[in-house]
Amino acid sequence: MLRSALVLASAAALLGFAGAAAAAGPNDLLPEDGAKALVVRACTSCHQAPQIVAKRHSPEEWDEIVGKMVDRGARATEAEQAQISDYLAKHFGPNGAAKPGK
Repeated sequence: MLRSALVLASAAALLGFAGAAAAAGPNDLLPEDGAKALVVRACTSCHQAPQIVAKRHSPEEWDEIVGKMVDRGARATEAEQAQISDYLAKHFGPNGAAKPGK
């Protein structure tokens, strides 16, 4: 009886963990920061977060990339472009070691 209860409890815990992992959205990969919502709005309509977080670029490169994306239709003002570039350079610069959701 005790063994059955232990197996059942273990299975329930495992399913709960799997469900919590599945509930995490792809944008959870982006570090929490004041500009995260802006990055989600402007960037993730075309790019998935895993594609963004896999890149490492210098601040100058991020400026250029963000400018190109706006030229291709991303919606961001000049001030928002600067915020997006700063966020990406801070978290995904050459030495960046961003941790998901942190």
